[in-house]
Amino acid sequence: MVDPFSALESLAEIGIAITGFAGLVAAIGHRRDEPLSLLERSNLRALLLWSLGATFLAYVPVVLAIHTSDEPWRASLAVFAAFHSFVYYEVFRGRRDARRRPEGDVALTTFSRFLIVFGFVVLGFEVAAAAGAFASSAATVYVVAVLWFLFLAVTRFATLVAGHLRVDGEEEAG
Repeated sequence: MVDPFSALESLAEIGIAITGFAGLVAAIGHRRDEPLSLLERSNLRALLLWSLGATFLAYVPVVLAIHTSDEPWRASLAVFAAFHSFVYYEVFRGRRDARRRPEGDVALTTFSRFLIVFGFVVLGFEVAAAAGAFASSAATVYVVAVLWFLFLAVTRFATLVAGHLRVDGEEEAG
């Protein structure tokens, strides 16, 4: 069986890598004479929240295991669920603010809607496990939640890269 603490350490390293790549895309892909678009800023903010969140949240159970003799997973899941809720708040606030601007709101794709719904399912499992519903599987729920954050970060990273490729391709054709 895989040790969940080792798995979380590996996932934290992946989160750091994604964050670094995001910085490269933002720095290299950005034109100095133009500010980032509203969509690019939103994608970059979400990417950083998810990748850095996964990185730091991966270590919460480790810290709690060192400083308490109790099972660290329930308290860690409560922290994770609180941060997950905060990220949802930030993402939805960003969409609300986007609707108020002339460059406007970007319609949600079917895939985006799936991500939102599935994210709420993951959040529900986090809350239920923090409340003690999945006592024997709390570590698994935690690892899956970190994986979910990394998956979301990768999708935002791909969106940013695809946006830069599309813009570059349009300029060459035009």
